[in-house]
Amino acid sequence: MIRLTAKQDFRCFKTGYTYELDLRPGEITFMVGDNGCGKSSIMLALRAKLDSLAESDNKRSDGMKKMTLMQHYLDVKTGFEIEGFDFDKGFFRDTVVDSPTSFINSATAFGLVMGGGLTAQSRSAGQNNIDQMVRFISDIINTLGPESNDRIIIGIDELDDSLSIRSQLRQIHILNELLLKRYPNASILYISHSIITALGTTAYPEIPCRCYDMKNNRYCDPVDYFEQETGFTIKLKEIDEKP
Repeated sequence: MIRLTAKQDFRCFKTGYTYELDLRPGEITFMVGDNGCGKSSIMLALRAKLDSLAESDNKRSDGMKKMTLMQHYLDVKTGFEIEGFDFDKGFFRDTVVDSPTSFINSATAFGLVMGGGLTAQSRSAGQNNIDQMVRFISDIINTLGPESNDRIIIGIDELDDSLSIRSQLRQIHILNELLLKRYPNASILYISHSIITALGTTAYPEIPCRCYDMKNNRYCDPVDYFEQETGFTIKLKEIDEKP
């Protein structure tokens, strides 16, 4: 169990409040909640924890070095007391830090386009996110090799944005088949504003996943969460074709 306790008031966090994340080996945790409730900040705090562990060995990744430019990253790096963090390695994909279309990279991209060094192509946002996921998974496998028993955390922030429902489910199946089955001690933390992704996986019991309600700091059934947030009652039924 990872416990993150806010050491100071910043953004949506209040001093002394503790969040508890039970990131189990071989399981996907879907972190859901309102905009601005702190989901991405929690993931950045876990990323910063690994950054701090790597600083003494001078093994910080390019993504880590890039994040030191962000004031928000500096806030979360010092803003939490983190206990129970037992991961040896971590891989993160953040739509703000790692995306080539993010604010932090936009000035460079604009300069390259205007200077003729980069050709702007017409690609959908969904296709860009699919490409990011493919590269992300490839980087993990290339780094770890065909198998690893290390305790690994894999953090993904909103890479299902702009994807169709079928593509969202396909992403989860890919993560399960290529990462969880290959690395049994890996835990995946998946931030999403689309509860459809978590709802869909309940139809496939072979994919181990749970839903963490960030706003109420609790684990919950995705169906219950959907009904609580929308007021609608839904019923999932068996489907024959997998995405």
